[in-house]
Amino acid sequence: MSSRLKLLLTGVAALGFAIGSAATTLAGPPAPDPSECGLAANTPVLARFDATPANRIWQHLPALGRSPELEDAVIAHVLVLGDVAPPAMFGGLGAAAPAQLANAVCVVLPDGPVLYYNVSRQGFVAP
Repeated sequence: MSSRLKLLLTGVAALGFAIGSAATTLAGPPAPDPSECGLAANTPVLARFDATPANRIWQHLPALGRSPELEDAVIAHVLVLGDVAPPAMFGGLGAAAPAQLANAVCVVLPDGPVLYYNVSRQGFVAP
């Protein structure tokens, strides 16, 4: 193989690497999944949306109780789930974890995730 052909192939490979790297950078971080809240990553997600600022979550889930962590957060990645098995270490202080957490909602905030359950779907507006 000639040195000119090697140089051309090396340049094409480098260009492909640069374009591939830029594509993942431009796409941004992957969307959060239920594993952020300690659940299995393949837990079915009924709906997902971003609330910017986080207190806009109540426009979609008006029956969700007020939470101070949602009042001032810049953004919330919201995953509306069905009934889920509780994550490991759920309960605490001698309390037994329930077998299922009904109507769960995983909210990923800049400070970390929060898993709510028994969230009424009354008035739920899908984004």
